[in-house]
Amino acid sequence: MTEERKHRGRPSRNLTEWIRSAATPEEKAMLAKIAAHYGDETESAAIRRIVRLQFASITTSTNQPAS
Repeated sequence: MTEERKHRGRPSRNLTEWIRSAATPEEKAMLAKIAAHYGDETESAAIRRIVRLQFASITTSTNQPAS
């Protein structure tokens, strides 16, 4: 099931709710600290940031010539 959502009255960025997560209390606390560190308003925003950073890391490393 997907659901498009608007975030706090801001214009929609075409967000689709589809990720579900299971985490330990410690992992949830880590995510909250990551969100606070980057100034994200929500844990969902922090997860999106982590996904973008990881994707950039992967695409950068795969585009490097072999040494």
